[in-house]
Amino acid sequence: TYQWYWQLGRLAKAQGNINLAIEMYQHAEGYLNLIRQPLLESGYSYKLMDFRGAIAPIYLELANLLFDRAVQTAPPGGADLKAAKETCERLIGAEIRDYFRLNECDSLKKDHPLVSLPPKVGILYPILLPDGTLLKILLNLEDGLHPFQVDVTGKQVIEEVARFSKNLSV
Repeated sequence: TYQWYWQLGRLAKAQGNINLAIEMYQHAEGYLNLIRQPLLESGYSYKLMDFRGAIAPIYLELANLLFDRAVQTAPPGGADLKAAKETCERLIGAEIRDYFRLNECDSLKKDHPLVSLPPKVGILYPILLPDGTLLKILLNLEDGLHPFQVDVTGKQVIEEVARFSKNLSV
């Protein structure tokens, strides 16, 4: 069912209906969360369900839509930027649960933020779509969320991060 809503979201986006697309992506995420828990409990092998290929895109595409809708409003920000940030945090939590095969983790539940922000510290939330032409970044500072867009493709960022990682290990 989550794939059905995901497809409906992509179709709505292609037709320019961003509000409907966001709603469909939110339904897709909700249904995905409903089935992932029983799959973990049953011992189902996730090899058939590649996280980066089948799960992460739902979160990233939803965050991307929320980001776009937020920056198109005047002034940019508000509830959509917060929702995009929360979507990125849910992606991080889902990825951690998937990697470690965790059923639930109290520190990853919605009512517990992943990180509390100390003074003079910022958190970057990259929204990186491999086929996208812009890297979208949410910067969470003491004074709120700030959206940024960088003219670089997801593929370029991934290649640069791989080069950086390789140089660190040398």
